[in-house]
Amino acid sequence: MICNFCLNEFEPTHPNQRLCSPECKKGAIKRAKEKYKTTDKGVASNERWVKSERRKENEKGYRDNPRRRALAVQASTRYLANHPEAQEKKREQDKRYAKSERGREVNRLAKEKYRQTENGREVRRICKAKRRGAIGSFTPNEWSMKLAEYGGKCAYCGATENLEIDHIRPISMGGTNTIDNVQPLCRSCNASKGARYVG
Repeated sequence: MICNFCLNEFEPTHPNQRLCSPECKKGAIKRAKEKYKTTDKGVASNERWVKSERRKENEKGYRDNPRRRALAVQASTRYLANHPEAQEKKREQDKRYAKSERGREVNRLAKEKYRQTENGREVRRICKAKRRGAIGSFTPNEWSMKLAEYGGKCAYCGATENLEIDHIRPISMGGTNTIDNVQPLCRSCNASKGARYVG
């Protein structure tokens, strides 16, 4: 007997057996489903499913349940890793979504949330310095090392909260935006120092 899927010879254990193994059975089912999706009936069936209330309920269940949402993200990530054409399609979808009203609102909220984080404040400070034409730059990792050098404390008063990047020689006075010209100051000390050079 010849297997209908892998075309290898095998000895059937049942008169109606057409597939040699469970793996071939899975492969045959998958192939049949893929073939069905390309037919007119399959396309119509998929369109009905996309518009159905049941699908909306399923998606809502995934969005509301953190564990199910995490599993869905993992499955999607695995699929994209194995299908380059799907990656390109997703990039195009993301571009269209980013231009939509809902996408712009979601991006705005995400940016606001990021700006409140420590990394976000550091990046914004670095970008501000670049816009003002400062020479040089430093990475968030270098800033973390500088914080460790000062023991995670304000260089003036020793406070450990609300630490900000301060340029020792202000950029407006020709200071550089390099790591050797910055120090951690708390918000209060940074505000009182202002744009002065305290040598």
